[in-house]
Amino acid sequence: MNPKPVDRRVRRTKNGLKKGLIQLLRKKSIDTITVKELTDSVDLGRGTFYFYYHDIYHLLEEIEEEILQDFRHKMNEFSAKELKNKPGPLILESLLYVSNNKGIIMLLMEMNRGFSEKFNHIIGEKCINDWVILYERNNKEYYEYFKTYVINGCASIFKHWLTT
Repeated sequence: MNPKPVDRRVRRTKNGLKKGLIQLLRKKSIDTITVKELTDSVDLGRGTFYFYYHDIYHLLEEIEEEILQDFRHKMNEFSAKELKNKPGPLILESLLYVSNNKGIIMLLMEMNRGFSEKFNHIIGEKCINDWVILYERNNKEYYEYFKTYVINGCASIFKHWLTT
């Protein structure tokens, strides 16, 4: 069963609030941003904000979750068998995703170490699930060291690429 599509006006309103929050976060810390300041910056009423979100942190959580879900989707576009001996397309797609969302990803990583950990968890989850399929060793613990190596390598590449 497919979920009911979100009305275009709702999408536009929520996207406006998200973009407004991101703009404000580039100037100041989240704990100093008020709902009034955000809604004034995007020309919406406070009631509209509270219709969708409990507070600023709830909106930020939704932004983070969307980025993580999009990244997970990108990672899962490639099957384990497609990647065997050719992980290049997945790495390129991952780097392109990070590059295309550079501003928000850097902002979220700077603000919240937990975001980086969640991002890394998606990479690790993909690695272990694929390795279990490819190498037919069902003991996921066997791959923990490999996963740590890959995650730290990917994280370093992403950080280097984002900062340079």
